[in-house]
Amino acid sequence: MRLLIVAFALFASPASLFAQDTRPAPAAAMERLLADIREAREAAKVSMDPRTRERLDLLLSRAELSARDVQQAITQAAPTPRPASISADEFARFLAALSANKFDDNRLTTIKTLGRARITAAQGKQILKKFNFDKSREEAAVMLHPMLIDPHLFSVVLEGLAFESSRTAVMKRIAP
Repeated sequence: MRLLIVAFALFASPASLFAQDTRPAPAAAMERLLADIREAREAAKVSMDPRTRERLDLLLSRAELSARDVQQAITQAAPTPRPASISADEFARFLAALSANKFDDNRLTTIKTLGRARITAAQGKQILKKFNFDKSREEAAVMLHPMLIDPHLFSVVLEGLAFESSRTAVMKRIAP
């Protein structure tokens, strides 16, 4: 019966598992909780009368399902890591390759070589500065937008455009 009381106390307030900073992380606490449930189930098999054991097994099954639901919610609520931009060395090499092209059309083609690489808005602005004409800068800005790790700072990229009409044209293209 003492085992039943301990098992019930564990599940009566699962928030207490996470209340103090000295406790393990929520995911680790849930793993420990599931292990404790399995251990309690094994202990109940050997030390109780059949009726009490059946009742405790039912309570432990419910607790295990609840613990798995909480564990799944914790896993799904975990923040996704922010993608990293290309390194400073890689970016410097890319800018050098961009500068090596004499014509804006070739520079636009060079941007395509970035593929799935990620850049910051400040890097995007630096890229736009390498172009000679605003029309090419507009095209480059549209191409760079999906590559940004900080798209909320796209206005920094737009600072690389000389004319307000160019900024407006780019904004219409990326957010129609």
